[in-house]
Amino acid sequence: MPPTDKRGKHSNRPLKLSDDTRNKIKEHISSFKEDNQHIFKKWTEHLNKFYKKLFNSTNKEFEVSKEHPRLIKYRDTYNGTWFSAVVMDRKPIIFKNLERNSQFLLTEISYAGPIPISAEKFANLQSLKKFCRKAAQDYFCSLVHN
Repeated sequence: MPPTDKRGKHSNRPLKLSDDTRNKIKEHISSFKEDNQHIFKKWTEHLNKFYKKLFNSTNKEFEVSKEHPRLIKYRDTYNGTWFSAVVMDRKPIIFKNLERNSQFLLTEISYAGPIPISAEKFANLQSLKKFCRKAAQDYFCSLVHN
C-alpha cells in the first residue's frame, strides 16, 4: 500500500486570516454599490468616443496608470509586446486657407536648398559613418556644414 499524501494537511498556518478579518473583508467588498458596475462593463463604449481604433476585439489586455491616465498600453495577446496610445479629445481639423471649392493653399517654402548643420555635428557624423554602408557614408560626407 503506497504512503498517504499529507501535502496541505498540516496545522501550521502562520499566514491564515482570522474569521474576524475574513468577515471584515467580506463586509467591505459587499459595501460596494452594484450600480457602479456599469463603469466597468461599458468601458469600451466610453473610450470608443476618444480612440475608436484601439478598442477592438483583437486587443486582449490593457493597462492604464494613475501617473499617466491618457497613456494606454495594450497588446493583442496575453504574452505579446505592449503597444501604447495616447487618448485625446476629438477635435475637428480646421484648415485656415480653405476655399469654397474645397481646395486649400499650400504654405510657402520655408527654405531653399540643404540646411547646413553645425561643424560639431558634422564631425560626430564623420566619426560614426564607419558603421554605415557605403551609400550612407557618401551621404554623410556630402552634408553642408558651417
